[in-house]
Amino acid sequence: MAQAVEDPLAAGRDAARRNAWQEAFERLQEADKSGAKLSGDDLEVLGNAAMWTGHLAASIEALERAYARYLEEGNPSRAAFAALHLAGEYRNKLQNAVATGWHQRGARLLEDVPEGLEHGYLELQRGQIEYGRGNYDQALQHIRRSAVIATRVQDKDLVALATLREGIVLVKKGQVDAGLALIDEVSASAVGGELSPYSTAVIYCNTIGTCRDLADYSRAAEWTETAMRWCEREAIAGFPGMCRVDRAGIMRLRGSWAEADEELKRACEELADFSPRVAGEAFYEIGEIRLRMGDFTGAEEAFGRAIELARDPQPGIALLRLAQGKVDGAAKSIKRALDDESWPRLARTRLLPAQIEIALVAGDVATARGAAEELEAIAEDYKIAEAATPALEASVRSAWGAVLLAEGDLDGAVTCLRRALKIWRDIDAPYDAARTRLLLGQAYRLQGDEDGAGEELAAARKAFERLGAARDARRAEELASGRATKTFMFTDIVASTKLAEALGEQRWQTVLAKHDETLRSSFAKHGGEVVKHTGDGFFVAFEDVAGAVEAAIDIQRALAEQGIAPEVRIGLHTAQAASAEGDYSGTGVSAAERIASLAGGGQILASQESVVAVAAPTSDGRQETLKGFDKPVDVVSIDWHA
Repeated sequence: MAQAVEDPLAAGRDAARRNAWQEAFERLQEADKSGAKLSGDDLEVLGNAAMWTGHLAASIEALERAYARYLEEGNPSRAAFAALHLAGEYRNKLQNAVATGWHQRGARLLEDVPEGLEHGYLELQRGQIEYGRGNYDQALQHIRRSAVIATRVQDKDLVALATLREGIVLVKKGQVDAGLALIDEVSASAVGGELSPYSTAVIYCNTIGTCRDLADYSRAAEWTETAMRWCEREAIAGFPGMCRVDRAGIMRLRGSWAEADEELKRACEELADFSPRVAGEAFYEIGEIRLRMGDFTGAEEAFGRAIELARDPQPGIALLRLAQGKVDGAAKSIKRALDDESWPRLARTRLLPAQIEIALVAGDVATARGAAEELEAIAEDYKIAEAATPALEASVRSAWGAVLLAEGDLDGAVTCLRRALKIWRDIDAPYDAARTRLLLGQAYRLQGDEDGAGEELAAARKAFERLGAARDARRAEELASGRATKTFMFTDIVASTKLAEALGEQRWQTVLAKHDETLRSSFAKHGGEVVKHTGDGFFVAFEDVAGAVEAAIDIQRALAEQGIAPEVRIGLHTAQAASAEGDYSGTGVSAAERIASLAGGGQILASQESVVAVAAPTSDGRQETLKGFDKPVDVVSIDWHA
């Protein structure tokens, strides 16, 4: 706390002129508490000083008082300006009804005032509102009217802000080069120190955001570092949290996950009151990091916090569902997002790769191809100087590599994946590069190039281990070794021959078709991979035991609700097995099959060691000696009625 001075009001005004915001905040607060009557201008300065020092509640209180004092002083123009400022701050706090009220109050005050600077800010805010609604042409009309007023009154800040907003809208409309030219122009004025702190901060934030939207991460990183240096130089505490979120996004891309996580947690603390909207973005980024590290609980919590702060959790939440083995839920989740017309077209480039990944796991190659085609079309429309940004180009090539691999076009897949890998490496995106190596390794193996496959899979495993992506590293190891740890399920209809005789051939085929549909639906919903389907039984592999147990319970419950349905027995066992060309073999598979043979109709039997970590009610624990095995196995029955 600064030492007391004889005239704190004069000292506060002087500190504000020097951009010494902490001193200005303390002196003006001191003057206010001592009984000095602060003018509307003084209260507005106090509000700005509070904002720049990270005291948003004090900032809003001061601006509300400034609004009232300006009216008392007979200055409706400045009262309107304060109202518009408050509208923006309440919108950042996600209090949209209050924000709308302040915006309308500001507009009403300016109706009977000769056109001036404040009218320019009103038009600018109207443009932002239309932009948020996706009405880009209407937004441009308001923004350009704002620019005309700014030029006439010769206000550098408003000229810069109007130029910035026009550039952003042009980028969203697909006029990328024209839009970036305007953004570059206005960014130069910010770097040159020509503008007020507020305008400078807005320009930095929006320039970085636009670069990230275009997947121009190198450019975004440069601007982020510039913004952070500016914050430190100006001793501004209320703005760095926003910069931290932007910087952490770049750090996540480049594989510095632990450092990014720390930056984001700090940003969440700084932004909790200052800007809940940006805090939502910080929590989303935390969720992405936790998901990649295999911390599903942490990812779920972070995405939940993002939702609370009005940040759509896509595509992260859909990919989390996929990782949890809930393939059907993942597919529905990402489809809902893509069906939502409020997503800007450029933002769909973040959703479409997730849809491709999910669709391919579900075996829906047609949907994956459609998403790849749309992704490529968007990249084509948002080129910079006739070329897609490197990250967007890599995303497109990766997408096509995955789709062509699924379609069996191995040469085409290899060409796309090699190109994607080079770009990911060039822009220092190790996680994306490693994931591309996984696909490339599989493509080489299918071409008969086992040496090439081994090299790519080994490199991917090492990269995942360095990053801390344990789940992906395990997947790479499984592909390289030809062995995988899965939960295996065997199903079988009890007394199927007698039932077929009783029903007759035609009716039996109808019942059997319904049975197959019911089981396949449950497998897909919980991430089960159908390995074999022979007669009236299925052999299925699951990534985790939880998905297998949930699928088994769903199957028994669904069959019980059907009028005429066969009794099905199910056996579960988790083990490592040899993996080759979509099939699994080994003693673990045999054990699962033997356990299934011990089950009765309508029963789920599992090895106790497999389900010990799953919160499923079990009973009938006993030891069984499985055919072909020397040692007995502890088995339990899963009570699906509970």
